[in-house]
Amino acid sequence: MALVSALNSNKALAKLTIIPFKITASGNLRPASGLPFVAMYNPSSLSSSHSRELVAKYTSDGLEGKMEPKNMINDSISVELFLDATGASPAGGFIGAALSKTSQLIKGVDALIALFFSTCQNPVSDTHEPNFLRLIWGAGLFFEGYLESATVTYNLFGRDGRPIRATIKATFRHAATDNALAKIKNFFSSPDVTKEYIVKAGDTIYNIANRFYEDESFYLQIAETNDLKNYRRLVPGTKLILPPVQKTDA
Repeated sequence: MALVSALNSNKALAKLTIIPFKITASGNLRPASGLPFVAMYNPSSLSSSHSRELVAKYTSDGLEGKMEPKNMINDSISVELFLDATGASPAGGFIGAALSKTSQLIKGVDALIALFFSTCQNPVSDTHEPNFLRLIWGAGLFFEGYLESATVTYNLFGRDGRPIRATIKATFRHAATDNALAKIKNFFSSPDVTKEYIVKAGDTIYNIANRFYEDESFYLQIAETNDLKNYRRLVPGTKLILPPVQKTDA
């Protein structure tokens, strides 16, 4: 657990690291029982996929018409991880060198492959769901989601038939926890964030302040921000800037 906590607190990890979590009933993340997977070698490339589902509309005579965008499909990333127990190209960094040396001592990379799937695929014992994963690499990658697919290619074998060199091509699908979605929603509805509002018929500056800040006394900030000369009569269709406010405890 201490290792998971230490890795999770450092978003600038030198090696690509996959940290497993489980999602509690309340939607919080808790460290999973499995160990994090640390890449022996950082990938030489990383691909990102973004897509939207398109559905064709058909005419009454069965001809295919225009395409209509439907649901946005979650983003995904793909990486290729290289594992080598030959010692021909020692991995760099403290962790990489340790993994490389360990693989040479046990004469195979099968243990690391098993660790990868244990981290990414094994279900959580109490929920029977796969681990929720956090991928961190340097200051440029912070990705959360699930393993979607993984293909292992064995490139070299020892005399005993065990793999001593292999690659794992893995694709991870982005996902957000319920708590993360709630935080995003709360952020955009927070009085600490600048927002825009279009005045509707019947609106007053007082009820707008009460609606967004839960305190109509903040009408003065709205009036000053928008340079309203006659704030007692709002014109429908007017765009108002609702500034962030600092509330003080009574």
